[in-house]
Amino acid sequence: MIWPFVRKFVSPSRSALGIGLGYLFLCMASHGLLDAVTNGGLGIALAWPWSDERFFFSWQPVEVSPLGVSRFFSRRGLEVLGSEFQWIVLPTLGIAVGLRSVRRSWRRLFPNSRFS
Repeated sequence: MIWPFVRKFVSPSRSALGIGLGYLFLCMASHGLLDAVTNGGLGIALAWPWSDERFFFSWQPVEVSPLGVSRFFSRRGLEVLGSEFQWIVLPTLGIAVGLRSVRRSWRRLFPNSRFS
C-alpha cells in the first residue's frame, strides 16, 4: 500500500516501517483519548462516522485549551500548559523512564536475547 512510495525515497527495513506506523497509530489514538479527559468542549466523536455521539471520561483533570493565539498566550494559557505538564508530560516521562529501566534490566539478565 504505502510501502512502494516510502521505499522510493527511503529504504528502511520493514520492521522499522512497522515500528514507525505503530508509533503514528498510538499518537493518533492517544490524541482522542487525551481530548476526552479535558474539561471543556462538546466531547469527542470517537465513533465517528458510525455514530454522532460524543464522549467524555468521567475524570477530566486536564484544562481545556483556549482557542485563538491571543487567548493562548495569556494567564489562562499558562494554566493550561501547567495542567498538561502535570497530567500528560510528567506521566509520559515516568512511563518512558520505567520502560527504559525494564529494557536495561532485560539486557543484563538475557544478554544474547533477540529482544534486547
